[in-house]
Amino acid sequence: MRSIRWKILLLCAVAMLAPVLLLNHYSIRTFDHFASRDLEEHMIDSAFIVGEQYIDALDASGGLDATRGARLAEIVRDYSREIEAQIQVLSPRGEVLIDSATNAVLHTDLSALPEVQTALGGKYRARFALTDDRKLMFYFVAYPVTREGKLCGVIRLSRNTNRIIRVVIQMMRFQRATTAAAIALGLLLATVATLLFVPVVYATLRTKAGHRPEEDLEAELHAPPPSA
Repeated sequence: MRSIRWKILLLCAVAMLAPVLLLNHYSIRTFDHFASRDLEEHMIDSAFIVGEQYIDALDASGGLDATRGARLAEIVRDYSREIEAQIQVLSPRGEVLIDSATNAVLHTDLSALPEVQTALGGKYRARFALTDDRKLMFYFVAYPVTREGKLCGVIRLSRNTNRIIRVVIQMMRFQRATTAAAIALGLLLATVATLLFVPVVYATLRTKAGHRPEEDLEAELHAPPPSA
């Protein structure tokens, strides 16, 4: 009878654990995909807005003079703080014209970066990359800016995904706790059920099979012999 109880408990544990683990895994992946896609679309929209500002700042020949460049740089820095992302305005050759974070990289050639290469070809591109110490993951978007069908620059945005990662970690911790609680409660209920119902079912099956209940056999075995 004990083997039957253990089998029932094991079956209940597997029946509860398998769907819970699959649901948790699917929900984490779905959220991560949705959040990453939402971040990419938001960064593309932001790049488009900066690109329109860049086009407005260009002169008739497609150049950017000092006065307009300084005004655009101020707009880019303010917008960068608003969207919590680093913004770079690149020339048609991939050189940094404006950087919202620092002036140290001005005139640096970024044309070798994969997303910039694609944007210089007229198409936007996004990619993930880990930092060298593998502690942060950054999302990069490069968006081509055109005027009258001609490429006049590239807007490059970068932003770390710490906020998404923190939410995913919190979800995983919560799901682990709820999974453990659900399994514990399920096993408790299954244990109570086996203790209450398995003996009844076992005795019923023995009776239908032509066997007498164990309690009757035990009582008869210890009963005093009949008097003469």
